[in-house]
Amino acid sequence: MEAADLKKQKHNHTRMEALARLGKLETANADLARSLATVQKNLKIESNRVADLRLEVELKEVTVEESKRKISETQQTGIHINQLGASKGVEFEREILEAECSFLADKIGILEIKAKELEADIELTRKDLEEPTEVEYELKRRLGQLTDHLIQKQAQVEAISSCYPFFMLRCHHRHSQ
Repeated sequence: MEAADLKKQKHNHTRMEALARLGKLETANADLARSLATVQKNLKIESNRVADLRLEVELKEVTVEESKRKISETQQTGIHINQLGASKGVEFEREILEAECSFLADKIGILEIKAKELEADIELTRKDLEEPTEVEYELKRRLGQLTDHLIQKQAQVEAISSCYPFFMLRCHHRHSQ
């Protein structure tokens, strides 16, 4: 009878240990889920930033094209005016437009670099989200082991429980004799 009680105690201890480990695994899983949600939110924010930067780049490119057109018109007008007697105001406006065009071209280059960096960051984040981590693999493997161990222990307890009445009957029978 002591062996059966000892076996039950061991089983209960093993079950409690498995439940505690399962609780830890569930907590870790919840933490990972929260982390995933945070990363997905950040990914969406970064995607929106990339879209905004692309729109800004497109607008700057349109502005650059407009400035180039104005410079071209100014140069053509300037040639005619120079032929007629060169106006200082037109030359000054042309220089301002050239400086603005140069500034916008530099700004577009910087924005394109930022957009590429953000796209690379988004791709890395996407890969991190799609590929399970080593911790997740280990948690799944350990959960499988604990489940198998618990099933074995339950089978042992059931086997002992089914034999218990028989042993009690034998003990009672021996005490009777």
